[in-house]
Amino acid sequence: MSHHYISWVDRRTTLKWLAAAASVATLPALATGATWKINDPGGYGSDPDIMNPTIPWQKMMTARQLEITAKMCDIILPDDGKSPSASAIGIPDFIDEWVSAPYPDQQKDKVIILNGLRWLDDHAKSIFHSDYLALKDEDRLAICRNISGPTADKVPATFFQRLRHLTVEAYYSTETGLKDIGYMGNVPLEEFPGPSPEILNILEIEMKKLGL
Repeated sequence: MSHHYISWVDRRTTLKWLAAAASVATLPALATGATWKINDPGGYGSDPDIMNPTIPWQKMMTARQLEITAKMCDIILPDDGKSPSASAIGIPDFIDEWVSAPYPDQQKDKVIILNGLRWLDDHAKSIFHSDYLALKDEDRLAICRNISGPTADKVPATFFQRLRHLTVEAYYSTETGLKDIGYMGNVPLEEFPGPSPEILNILEIEMKKLGL
C-alpha cells in the first residue's frame, strides 16, 4: 500500500546521526561547534552544536525527492516483521541532512544522490511511461535490481551504492538498528560469576608450569 513520506525527525536527532555516520576526519569540529571552512573564502560560519537545534544551513531536499528516497530506503531495508523499515524511523530525513551539509564529502554525495533521484524518474518514464512514484512496487524493485547489478551504468550504480551505504549506516546508528543486531551497549551486569572451574584448573596447570 502506497503512503506519503512526511519529514518528522527533529534536527538535533538527524545531526546526531550525521555525526555518527561521518568520519572524524570529515567533520572534525561537528561536536565542538568550532569553525571549520571549506574552499570558500567567506566560509559558512560555525559547525552546528548538536546540543543546540539552531543549524547554520537549511535542509534542501524537496518533498518529492524525500518521497523517492523513502521508497528506495524501504527497498534497501524493508519492514521484516521484526524491525521497522528505514523510512519508518526517519532515515530519509538523515539523507536530507547529509546531502544538505556544506562539507566536502557531503557535497560530493549531494551530486550523486540528487542526480540519482532524477535518473530514477527519467528511467521510469522511458521504460514504464510513468514517473517513479507512480510505479508498482515490483517495478520499483526491478529497477533497483538492475542498478545494483554488475552491468549497471555508472551513474545509477554509483547512486544506488552510495544510498545503500548511507541508509544502512544511518539505520544501524539508531536505537532501533542497534536493537535489531542485539547490541546492548553499556548495560551493568547483575552479577559477575567469574571463571568456571574448568578455566581455573587450566590456569592452575599453566601457573605451575611457570613455577608460580
